[in-house]
Amino acid sequence: MLALPARRVALAGCALGFALSFAAFYPGRLAPDESWFGLTLYRSGALAVFAAHLALFWTGLFLVGKAMIEGGSAWGVLTPLLGLPPMLFDFFGPVNSESALACSWLFACAFAFERAVAGRHALAGGLASLIALGYGALMRIAALPAALPVLYLFTGEAAPQPRYARWIVTALVPLLLIAAAIGLDRDAFGGARHRALIAFDLGSMSALIGENLLPGRWTRADETQILQCGVNQWRGDGRCAFVSGAMPEDNLWGAWLGGIAAHPGAYARHRLDYANRLLRWLGEAPEIVTDTAANVSTLRADGNFAAAAIAPMAHALGATPLFRGYAWLLAALAVTWLGLLAADSTARRFAVALGASALIYIAVQISCGVDDSFQRLFWPVAASLAGGFALLACRWPAHSRLGALVLIGCVCVAAFAASALIV
Repeated sequence: MLALPARRVALAGCALGFALSFAAFYPGRLAPDESWFGLTLYRSGALAVFAAHLALFWTGLFLVGKAMIEGGSAWGVLTPLLGLPPMLFDFFGPVNSESALACSWLFACAFAFERAVAGRHALAGGLASLIALGYGALMRIAALPAALPVLYLFTGEAAPQPRYARWIVTALVPLLLIAAAIGLDRDAFGGARHRALIAFDLGSMSALIGENLLPGRWTRADETQILQCGVNQWRGDGRCAFVSGAMPEDNLWGAWLGGIAAHPGAYARHRLDYANRLLRWLGEAPEIVTDTAANVSTLRADGNFAAAAIAPMAHALGATPLFRGYAWLLAALAVTWLGLLAADSTARRFAVALGASALIYIAVQISCGVDDSFQRLFWPVAASLAGGFALLACRWPAHSRLGALVLIGCVCVAAFAASALIV
């Protein structure tokens, strides 16, 4: 008798979150020339995509809460609270690839979780989850490996046996998605995307070793400039952004692999430096926070009063671990480890899948990322929150409770130390 009102409370909270997100991030954010997945979106088209992403995100949160309530955990009524951190982080860009991936993936995982708790494994439900997961994957093809834990754990009763066959089928799905992405977007593995990666890696390695590794014909002035380029000057309007377009068309991947093989130490130093900037523990708050706080008056002038009200809170939290990738790396590790310690259940498998997915996503981003913006970690944030919340519905065997408490204590100490050190 208590489940139905509880579900209504969760639904009402998610509906309110959707309305607040729409009010906070829609006004003044959409330009007529916004592009999305190779298509030019006019204002009405961008609005539809924006609303769809918000609906996927908040519906996903409601499905997580619904599944927990039906599984016997009253904590499910609090799921709308999980939507507050992304709002403070200002992640809801209308056609941002990271928010598109995270919103669709959260919906797919939550939908599979809800059906598993209810004992429903209909083919239509599985296809709906895969479509949402695939849509998110098309936004960022490099993130496809992060979908493997979710695909494996939530294949449902139709999963082939023995287990190795299930792994094979799971591995084939990302390959099919890659093939579909290439068919829909011929620039998926070509053009500016791979050229930016190669220029970023080889250019940064060149500056480290004092030797130009970039393929192409360069003047002495070009080479001097390349060797002096800083880490943030290879993209956008940076003074070394011209390098990407000036490289030859042929054998770029060969030059990239050859440079890494010849100078593995420089490549490791370059990628570790990038990882530290992406996950930075110390230093300035991410630009997304300072920019938002500095433009409160502009937001108000644009009629975006909800965002103007949220901006001071986001700015106040900017110097805390909440805005540091290392904190969310710790959160993903904690969710995964605690899930492994818990007794087997649907909630436990859901938590482990999301935690492992977040870790894989971070590893992929560190390995082949170019932009070190905190926004790139939207999926680890959403996955860690939803997975950690699902742990509240888990049960731990007596022998593992001590390990769980020790891990929680270590994470709390690490977070406290980070808060004390950040300036």
